Amino acid sequence: MSPGGRALVASAQQEARGLNHSYIGTEHLLLGVLVQRPLPGMTLEQARLEAEALVGRGEGEPPEGQLPFTARSKKVLDLAVRDAHPGEVEPEHIALSILREGEGAGFE
Repeated sequence: MSPGGRALVASAQQEARGLNHSYIGTEHLLLGVLVQRPLPGMTLEQARLEAEALVGRGEGEPPEGQLPFTARSKKVLDLAVRDAHPGEVEPEHIALSILREGEGAGFE
């Protein structure tokens, strides 16, 4: 994974924690993409509001340490690795893989 890809995953974890979620879902990956790269027709602030409206806020503080990925977010990352092969995963690969996966809160 490229430095940009790693930064995206770190941003996704921060976004998940900001919503008090104990997992990293496709919605958090999308927010991580937007932290790293702008997307046409979508702002980070708008996406944060829509993610919160769609999945809500978690109750209580998220656990310490690394948050686990959901099955869908793992699939998105796997697709991104395949798309990037033999190169490194960049934020663009993850954004396109969210679209290719076609389900989950990050797609909606």
